[in-house]
Amino acid sequence: MPSTPWRPDSWRERTARQQPAYPAPEASSAVEARLNHYPPLVLAPEVDTLCRRLADVAEGRAFLLHGGDCAESFADFAEPKIRDTFKVLLQMAVVLTFGGAMPVVKVARLAGQYAKPRSQATEEREGRSLPAYRGDIVNAPEFSEAARRPDPERMIAAYHHAAATLNLLRGYAQGGLADLHQVAQWNMSFVESNPLRERYQQMADRISETLHFMDVMGVNSASTSTVRETQLYTSHEALLLPYEEALARRATPHCGEGAAGPSRAGTPGRDGPAGDWYASSAHFLWIGERTRSVEEAHVEFCRGVANPIGVKIGPAIE
Repeated sequence: MPSTPWRPDSWRERTARQQPAYPAPEASSAVEARLNHYPPLVLAPEVDTLCRRLADVAEGRAFLLHGGDCAESFADFAEPKIRDTFKVLLQMAVVLTFGGAMPVVKVARLAGQYAKPRSQATEEREGRSLPAYRGDIVNAPEFSEAARRPDPERMIAAYHHAAATLNLLRGYAQGGLADLHQVAQWNMSFVESNPLRERYQQMADRISETLHFMDVMGVNSASTSTVRETQLYTSHEALLLPYEEALARRATPHCGEGAAGPSRAGTPGRDGPAGDWYASSAHFLWIGERTRSVEEAHVEFCRGVANPIGVKIGPAIE
């Protein structure tokens, strides 16, 4: 299909798979309009920094660690779960950094992984057919007509869950939980239940010795921010396109150099006469197996945003 000028809503002119059939389209439009006036979840400078760090990964100067749950649910939304995911990623990153002698770019499937692709539009149980569960951003998992009815208000709930999760993650990353001394102690306690106990113990001991040497040399939490702080980026599959469109933001000078502006209107940005567009729902987005046709809506939306984009490649899925 010939290339056409991109707009946040130009995906609507293409075939859009895996989208819910809302009973009242006008209600969905009203929710999208509200979301469009909400603050961005992530900022353009953060996305730009991730792009530069991923360039280092591509050149072999860094390692990418990308992890998290297959899908997030509103029911599991709680500090311990978010904290534990954060801790596991940091533990893995410290071991990879030490063993590989290179920085690790940490990307979590958090604060937005609320949509689920489905092989079938409906689910049948005991002769009864209902819409498939498409993730908490669309409907609920319980097998009832009310629960499975797509509800656009769930996009608002997803936004607030994502915002709270991001707030907590930023607090962890900058507030001391990411201190290398703490992470090293987590790793030491993890040794007790690790089947590769002996090898892991050796690695943990070496990390502790290195931190002790750094302390002696004056490189510690008090003197060096990189010892006590880290950067964690968020990601999810860009599946529910009305939500992604509503959170698309244009980089505008009046919001700061490279900042993501508060609305679609925007003004000319720093990277071109019309400004760069960003998906403010996450730092990193990807396109799934079922929606990666180059002529269809998901590729169309993602081609216009400045975020790094991933594409799942594997056997074709109907």
